[in-house]
Amino acid sequence: MENYLIIVDFGLLPIVLLIEYMKVYYSNKIKIIPTWIEDYLSPIALAIWIMDDGGWIKNRGIKLSTNCFTLSDTKKLVYLL
Repeated sequence: MENYLIIVDFGLLPIVLLIEYMKVYYSNKIKIIPTWIEDYLSPIALAIWIMDDGGWIKNRGIKLSTNCFTLSDTKKLVYLL
């Protein structure tokens, strides 16, 4: 039996709704924390954030990646959480 390698290549068209979200979370190509974020940081939203861009550090706790945020936005998150 011969081995075959199948390669799939595709592109996605921009989704208008996602572009609107991008406008909320980016300013001049810099990721920002919107002023109204406190209203949306529910336990479910936090769980999704941890699963998507965070994780568990053994014997230390939960990690949230905030690399792309400014220091002031990171401090805002620390205060809110």
